[in-house]
Amino acid sequence: MYAVSTPEFESSAFGDPVQMLRVLPIAFIAWYVPRHLNRRAVEGERKLIFEESAVRTVEVLHLSE
Repeated sequence: MYAVSTPEFESSAFGDPVQMLRVLPIAFIAWYVPRHLNRRAVEGERKLIFEESAVRTVEVLHLSE
């Protein structure tokens, strides 16, 4: 679908550049929404947190106690 629609859109944009003005609001929204959501994210959501606890593969059951 994209392999056909992208060249078709490009050739029509070069044929009639005024049509590109109809695409500008869509492109602006596609750029603005993720940027706005990223700015509103809480600082804690932006960081990756790695827990340093070691995973025990074998645990002692203390059966003799």
